[in-house]
Amino acid sequence: MNKNLASTIPLSFSKLTSLRRLRLFSNSLEGPWNKGILQNMTDLMDLVLHGNNFNITLPYEIGDVKSLRSLSLAGNKFHGDIPKVYGELHRLGKENKPIAVGKLL
Repeated sequence: MNKNLASTIPLSFSKLTSLRRLRLFSNSLEGPWNKGILQNMTDLMDLVLHGNNFNITLPYEIGDVKSLRSLSLAGNKFHGDIPKVYGELHRLGKENKPIAVGKLL
């Protein structure tokens, strides 16, 4: 899904409990990050948020999605420290895909 979303990721996305891929690249998404969006997405494997307008610290919640295999955050302005919980995402890159994490300012 691209080019049509602006503002924040809708909290209603948290109801998509069986979602495996969330690809919201090249939109105009920005903060604040709604806590709870990813909470029930226990099968989420692919999170693509590159090319948006996020200018916030990296959401801690992303690190809680232990099923993630691919994460793309490039092309945003995330800043601050990378949450330690991201180091527990042991499945990232397991399918020979490069791990793409955006540059932190």
